[in-house]
Amino acid sequence: MLLQVIDHFPGRVHYSDGRQSYASVQNVIYSSANGSRDWVRLTELPLAAGWRLCSLTELSRRLCRAGVRHIVPVGTRLCIIGYRTIYTYDLRTGVYETARLSGSLPLNICSDGACVYYGEYGSNKERKPVRIYGGIDGGPVWEPLYELKGIRHIHGVFRDPYSGLFWVTTGDEDEESALWVSDDAFRSLHKVLSGSQQFRAVTLLFTEDYIYFGSDTGREENYLYRFNKRQSETEKLQYTGNAVFYGFKAGPYLFFSTACQPGKHGDRQKLSVWGTQDGVVWEQFLTLHKDIWPMKLFQYGLVIFPGGSGGPGELWLYAVGVREFSGSIKFSLQEG
Repeated sequence: MLLQVIDHFPGRVHYSDGRQSYASVQNVIYSSANGSRDWVRLTELPLAAGWRLCSLTELSRRLCRAGVRHIVPVGTRLCIIGYRTIYTYDLRTGVYETARLSGSLPLNICSDGACVYYGEYGSNKERKPVRIYGGIDGGPVWEPLYELKGIRHIHGVFRDPYSGLFWVTTGDEDEESALWVSDDAFRSLHKVLSGSQQFRAVTLLFTEDYIYFGSDTGREENYLYRFNKRQSETEKLQYTGNAVFYGFKAGPYLFFSTACQPGKHGDRQKLSVWGTQDGVVWEQFLTLHKDIWPMKLFQYGLVIFPGGSGGPGELWLYAVGVREFSGSIKFSLQEG
């Protein structure tokens, strides 16, 4: 796999499907209708004075966890999650509607084209019940769809495009770490893999035959895995060193990124992006280094991928807390 940097955006690219793309710089939303080659200012989120103050610099945004986290198009609307709020933006009228976000900013969200889904994420030391929410047309009305008990939080909600099933990842203790599946749109939820830090996953990637994931733990070594959907078997693929957070599928390519975070295992000063063409042989094609700012206050070192299917032969990356670059960069993907 050969990768070459071909573009840069000063903020965060949140969504790209090869035609339409959405990005943000602070609280300003940008769009591109030609494969993210040209960006146009679309709208500005209506923020209170406190959030505007938090958004002034990169360090203040990291310290206050200020900024846009997710943008998902749903029909003629955008679902925008950030600043501890869910914004529903009508692309035709330019009108905003808002809803309260339950929990902290979710790590992952998903859409089936008609509804957006997210799971409650937060410290939850008391182990209160956590819920999965759904919003038709991206909100502004959000309904609790399912309640989970005896876990800390929900890492992500995902839809398998091949089967139409919904999958959920949870953590953080051994008995709380699991991959769950729903075959009835969250009227029920069934545990598939659980009971180990190796099943403490954040992001799931899907192919026709497999579900790919990585372990997110500071207590043990971390690996990439794949789960055979037909045979219900799990295969260990690749040692990653650090915890695996985010992933992305671009055509035949699969990617996962690791994070710099506290823990007994891994390198707290380095993070990596791993990629594969065949799902078996993984290559560490990018290594970045944590910046000088304390991770507990100013966020872990992270590489985050956009939502959407991506454009043909391209990969966007957004980095937080690294020395090498800020904002988003785009790679071209070539076989080799």
